Amino acid sequence: MLRAFDAAARNLSFTLAAKELNVNQPAVSRQISGLEMQLGTILFLRTRPKLTLTADGQSLHSAVSSGFSQIGAALDTIQNRNRSTSVAVRTTIGFASCYLINQLSGFYNLHPNTELELVTGDSGEKYEYHPADFDVAVIFGYPEDFPEYESHLIFPEILIPVCAPNYFTPEQKLKGIKLADETLLTLTEKPHLNNWETYFFNTEDTPKKPEKANVFNSFMVYIHAVLSGRGVALSWAGLIEDFIKTERLITVGERYLRTRRGYYCCLSERGQKSASARKFANWLIEETRISRGEMLNKYQ
Repeated sequence: MLRAFDAAARNLSFTLAAKELNVNQPAVSRQISGLEMQLGTILFLRTRPKLTLTADGQSLHSAVSSGFSQIGAALDTIQNRNRSTSVAVRTTIGFASCYLINQLSGFYNLHPNTELELVTGDSGEKYEYHPADFDVAVIFGYPEDFPEYESHLIFPEILIPVCAPNYFTPEQKLKGIKLADETLLTLTEKPHLNNWETYFFNTEDTPKKPEKANVFNSFMVYIHAVLSGRGVALSWAGLIEDFIKTERLITVGERYLRTRRGYYCCLSERGQKSASARKFANWLIEETRISRGEMLNKYQ
């Protein structure tokens, strides 16, 4: 959906977007309509001879193009450097865009001759990773999920409710906030589909069933929705610290939930035999060690 939206927004044409993506025009139109339905807003005015982005469309395109540009720039930098070694790295869009991309300059300063082939996907589930396709992968799951890999915990899952700073009115803050009664944004990727039920388990509160407009199947759209003030999202310590430090997001309440799951740095059999893959894995484990310690102290 996001690639179709980005292409349509840049070209201001579903037809030109379809040519760029090598699909037919109705396919792009369906993707855009589905995204508009999911967000509950109109992104394009169907004007002639060109489409016109609405204010919401402009806002989303700014966020999406920025994310794609950061990932694209990082990949271009990686590919254009004259390096003698290569490491295939697989991870989620969330981990790459919210954490890894911001740290990679430190790795290149230490290992200027190592090339990283970074491939991202929306879901972090183990089944999406084939050991023949990567040297190092950051995979989300339980500690017992990775017996065939050498695995190291880098971030435990700590669920934190967050929202935009202007989401709650001063009156609501004075009265007190009952989280279960708020608009709760939901991410439908399989590992995270029941996160709100997990968060409220063993409490007296029961979350409302989310409306269709507040259910998202893409991490980037999910984050954009909470940044735009659409509702309260359940996010992950370690991935959202920059948003909190820059006050683009605030935490809601004082209850944080640590689960048995987490993000694991996994080396495939091929990766375990590669000196370059080992360098990258060791760097990532050490880089996240300090962040993990700060995170555990903050969200006790």
